[in-house]
Amino acid sequence: MVRFNDTKSDSDTLGAGGILGSVVSGVRQNLSGTLQHSAVLATGLLNEARLGFNRTKAVDQPSANSLFLGNPQVNGEIGLLVVPGLSTVGIPSFLNQANFQNNFQASNDLSWTRGRHQFKFGTSFRRVHVNGGNLDNSLRGQLTFLNVTDFLAGKPLSYVRNQGNPLIGLRRSEWHSYAQDDWKPAANLTFSLGVRYEINTAPREAANRLPGKYLLPTDFNNLAPRLGVAWQFSPKSVLRAGYGVYFNVVEMTFLGLTRFNPPLLQNFTAFRPQFPNLLGNAQAGIPSGLVIPNPETSTPYAQHVNLTLERELFSPNSVLSVAYVGTFGRKLSRTRRTNGGENLPQAQRPDPALGVVNLLETSANSSYHALQVSWSQRFTEGLHLRAAYTFSKFLDDVSDIASSNTNIARNVLPVDETSLAADRAVSDFDLPQILTLTGIWRVPRFGSNRWLNGWSLTSLVTMQSGRPYSLFSNTFNPTGTNNNRINDRPGTLVRNSGAFIPIRLAPGITPDQLRPVAGKIGTLGRNSERGAAFYDWNFSLAKDFPIHEGLTFQVRGELYNAFNLTNFSAVDNVLGSPTFGRHTAASDPRRAQIAVRIVF
Repeated sequence: MVRFNDTKSDSDTLGAGGILGSVVSGVRQNLSGTLQHSAVLATGLLNEARLGFNRTKAVDQPSANSLFLGNPQVNGEIGLLVVPGLSTVGIPSFLNQANFQNNFQASNDLSWTRGRHQFKFGTSFRRVHVNGGNLDNSLRGQLTFLNVTDFLAGKPLSYVRNQGNPLIGLRRSEWHSYAQDDWKPAANLTFSLGVRYEINTAPREAANRLPGKYLLPTDFNNLAPRLGVAWQFSPKSVLRAGYGVYFNVVEMTFLGLTRFNPPLLQNFTAFRPQFPNLLGNAQAGIPSGLVIPNPETSTPYAQHVNLTLERELFSPNSVLSVAYVGTFGRKLSRTRRTNGGENLPQAQRPDPALGVVNLLETSANSSYHALQVSWSQRFTEGLHLRAAYTFSKFLDDVSDIASSNTNIARNVLPVDETSLAADRAVSDFDLPQILTLTGIWRVPRFGSNRWLNGWSLTSLVTMQSGRPYSLFSNTFNPTGTNNNRINDRPGTLVRNSGAFIPIRLAPGITPDQLRPVAGKIGTLGRNSERGAAFYDWNFSLAKDFPIHEGLTFQVRGELYNAFNLTNFSAVDNVLGSPTFGRHTAASDPRRAQIAVRIVF
């Protein structure tokens, strides 16, 4: 079997970064190929060998007027404009990419059926190349004003800029091997026993540009057992259970942030700079934004547990499934600020010779518990309905990793470096309830009329809880990071998640009454709020036109969000913001498309 794919898309993002007239041109491309050979070597002995290659490309190019102030010829380029009381303006890092990733893969799987046993053995090798990075705005300069008055007068407070090469080339090898035995001691009972061993080498820089102190050791303790059982204890009922350990890899992005450390990059700061030469009186700054990997970093992993009961109901075409699913993540990646945040006075830092230090470590945990119920019913040859409901709870310490060394998102950093448990709460991805209803109806034939036959209708309904989010006070925590949360004071907030303004200050309450005093941490927990619920109904109507045996021409009309429901997806959660408590984004409105397929 040979498969090849080349998918490419171009896009222009207008008004990016809050800059009128700016355009960011982007290219996204995925190139992949697979070669597979399957052979029956003997009775009951099957071998499958594969070779694969995948290349992804993501490149953005902001237009000249996206760098909108100063004279680039004299280091006056501006990538980020910060004025307290106004929105920060600047092209976001995710629209400043120059990323290329290559994956080379080889694998072999051998299946051997002998008596009541089915043995499986396999090994795979993957070589990963990650080149490039995000061109952070610090490389184009950050201009900060003290207040709006100084901004209107053209009197900046500071100009900070990094100079150097922010791109990097990382390499990693992955070797995985496994053995498994599916043993059937009785016709109604099957045991699955297996073990998997993984070696994921710690990333290394292609040109040896990273000092040894920033490199991680390879973790060789990645032994993953698997256990499963399936028991048909009655003609219409099956009980399935399973447990397994599944290893992840330390994200390449995680280590790639070390490319911002000196001597690869050098920081310059100018106090009260003058236009147009904003770096005219700049001084080499104290090393800040350092990214230090903890040498005790381990491979992240998760333990998966499931217990499922399947029962035939009215007929063999009607099946009910009830399951418990649990996932427990351990040694997950996170970023800490061990030397204080951007706003901590230099003299108060544990190491006054350094600025911000981002410590990368694998100390976070997560847990997921879910009750999953599904019902599938085939009424006739052409009518099939399915309903699925999930009731769950997802807890974690942090839900994302940092993608830069400066201006890290508030929700990624701990609010209290001395008590990481203060961030233990429902995950950013916690969806307590999800209900999906699916229906497929292939309309019965009406004689031999080609226009009345070949129709099918598909419907998908999704209803789910809103996502949680935190309320930030827009003040600094005791270590100088702007991620402090508000104080929890009963009766001070009016909440209505489905309204256009889901959070309001109660009458007579001012923002200052909810802000913690300097040096204190807000008492409201992480992800204390819940966004609006999500409702979606999609339809598709298709018509098949048989050309001849083995060849069919199909026309399909698809309608997404058919009832044009407004599903809000984000809330301004920063106290004191002009739009605090208002929804700031929504999911797609109704969309329609027509597709043509040739099936052969």
